[in-house]
Amino acid sequence: MIYIWELILKALSQGIDENNIRFRVTGGSVSPNLEMVLSSFMYQERLPEYLLSCVDINPYIRFSDIFYEWLPPEKNKYPEFNDALADIIVHSLAYLDLKSGMTRREYHLKFIENEIKNGLFGDGRVFAALNHAEKKRIAVEILNLYKTNDYMNCLRRASNELLPYMQILDKSGGEIIFWCREAENDETREKIIFIAKLFMPLNIRRKIHWEYTYGIIGRPETMKLEQFVMG
Repeated sequence: MIYIWELILKALSQGIDENNIRFRVTGGSVSPNLEMVLSSFMYQERLPEYLLSCVDINPYIRFSDIFYEWLPPEKNKYPEFNDALADIIVHSLAYLDLKSGMTRREYHLKFIENEIKNGLFGDGRVFAALNHAEKKRIAVEILNLYKTNDYMNCLRRASNELLPYMQILDKSGGEIIFWCREAENDETREKIIFIAKLFMPLNIRRKIHWEYTYGIIGRPETMKLEQFVMG
């Protein structure tokens, strides 16, 4: 059986705000053996967002004590009020479900996210503008950095999530090149500075190249005529 909290978790992984999901408790549209009518869609790679505006559920399997008292299935005297109340209760229960199932690793990731968001390290303003998947990747790579001290691979994986079109070149002499392959812009610059400060050692210099970068032997994409800069 697919549970309500699994829908919330999958939606968050797609960058969907959980507040955009609306749950509806209905009398007979959901099988008595299922908790959600969307169960079949949970096995797809991505959830169709249009389906989340009204998700029919059957809360009487796991939460019968609550719903039989507050919203008994045979009584629907105030349908609009009942729908709103059911949605609020289900969101609260799904949140508690998620929290109770958190592993130690998930707790550490959430702690890191909160530390960045509150400005204790990193730029909280840039972090707040990221989507859910990007925030999760940053937290995962910071945790990996603490465990492995492999700043270069952590930096690359984080940049692949935030700036997938960008390439990181590790130049000899203690310098890292961020090659963006696009016109200079403030949003990309802020993201680069954000991840560089989180992952790069203080003794490593950074340089941002926008449309063109150094010509590197063995890297044909950097050696196109009149499309590279001299170091």
